[in-house]
Amino acid sequence: MSVAKMRNLPEDEKIALIQKCQEHLLLVQKEREHYNSVIGICKSQPNCPKDVGLHSPCSFPGKMHISFDFAQQIHLPYDSQQVGPIYFLTGYKVALFGVAIEPLAKFVLYIIPEACATGKGSNIVLSLLHHFFSTFGVGETNVICHADNCCGQNKNNFMMQYACWRTCVALHNTFAITFLPVGHTKFWPDLYFGLFKKKLRSDKAETISDVCRIARDACPVTNAIIPIAVGDESGHVTIPTYDWQGKFNACMKAIPDLKQYHYFEFSGKGTVFCKRAVTDPNDDGVTVGILKTVTHSTSLPDVVPPQNFPIERRKYLAEKIRPFVTSESAKDILCPIPTEHESDPTPETSTESVGAAVACEDEADKTVEVKGRKRKPPACGYCKQTGHRNQVRNGVPLCPKRKADFEQGQVP
Repeated sequence: MSVAKMRNLPEDEKIALIQKCQEHLLLVQKEREHYNSVIGICKSQPNCPKDVGLHSPCSFPGKMHISFDFAQQIHLPYDSQQVGPIYFLTGYKVALFGVAIEPLAKFVLYIIPEACATGKGSNIVLSLLHHFFSTFGVGETNVICHADNCCGQNKNNFMMQYACWRTCVALHNTFAITFLPVGHTKFWPDLYFGLFKKKLRSDKAETISDVCRIARDACPVTNAIIPIAVGDESGHVTIPTYDWQGKFNACMKAIPDLKQYHYFEFSGKGTVFCKRAVTDPNDDGVTVGILKTVTHSTSLPDVVPPQNFPIERRKYLAEKIRPFVTSESAKDILCPIPTEHESDPTPETSTESVGAAVACEDEADKTVEVKGRKRKPPACGYCKQTGHRNQVRNGVPLCPKRKADFEQGQVP
């Protein structure tokens, strides 16, 4: 963008911008070489496990590299021969989160149904990563991660505090996180997401089980993609989301100027080593202490319930989306018809909540009354009369008074 906009700049500013672009491209090249070299080092370890699975913490004295990211959500039902009217509707939403283990050529794809969603913040990312390390890790002592620069999901203090917590409770000896340069964040998770989307484009999916089947069939020879459903269409959660933010707020501090750095390394002492770029030889880095308390608990935080699946949304799916589901069994799974007495759950039933509900009903009635009123007839800006507007069509004014004045030559 800088090069495209420097046409009218002075020559010295043009040279400075070109040098800045060259330095950026050199940095990107070094970071990409580091990314590939770390994967190669992990792959060349003689005692490296051959597959993911349940392993005891620190049972493998070596390094393992992972990378993780969200993908664009998909909508169900999905058909390669899409029916035209469904293009303008919003189907059942399914979020996708993936963790790639590049040295082992494996990819764990977490499939999050709309009824089980808790948002895309740091809590869901840390909960899925914790499930990954507990279920699909290799017991590595040293973890090396790569991620993009999304502040709401990855590059935030809660992610840093989670990495510090894992080293403090002896789940790992070291935990390093590297964030790719801005604008150059295409990496292995995007490769596996692309394979999944390529298979999806030529297939048909109407339920979460269909999405899992398509993910498995995307790599039939190597079985590289391992689909894991976070829950089902009705909202029954199998992988809970934990309140990591509430857990770490009480025992850890934030890292000053977090966005300036792109490399973070934790060693179990409650400190983090930060650098602006892992490949910059002129950057000595800084060490920051982020612990408030010395002792740490291995217990998990409180469970965060899924976001409310409103009755209006369920009625919308039953009325608008259900006719496009071809399988009769899938219709009751994806878009069941809500019963008449079914409503949104209310956490409290006290007198105050009842009064608030009555007030909301009154406001809703007022809203309906307002919506039911007829629109005012249009008013002309020339003669101030209602029933028409001050417009000109085919060179003739619609206003009778302006038309008469126009014919008499009084107005242009």
